[in-house]
Amino acid sequence: MAVRQWLKEEKVLERILAHVARTILLPEAFTLRTCSCGSPDSYWDRNSRQLVVCYQLIDAFYQLSAEQGIREMKQEIRKFRRENTNIDH
Repeated sequence: MAVRQWLKEEKVLERILAHVARTILLPEAFTLRTCSCGSPDSYWDRNSRQLVVCYQLIDAFYQLSAEQGIREMKQEIRKFRRENTNIDH
């Protein structure tokens, strides 16, 4: 699934902003803007009071998360096999 589609369908940014609004008292409102930048990046635009997050950065985090999940799953499988292997001599 494309990052842009995933963000929209799962309402990821809306959920993040709702969490931030509940937990952090910000001195002023700002806009969170996502866009394609050509590379994994994010930055604060002081003039427009926008936090700009590039789709490429979100995609990079998503891939890192997936890779970590695969590593953890492999570790759990190895652990399960060790604990559930009967060795008869």
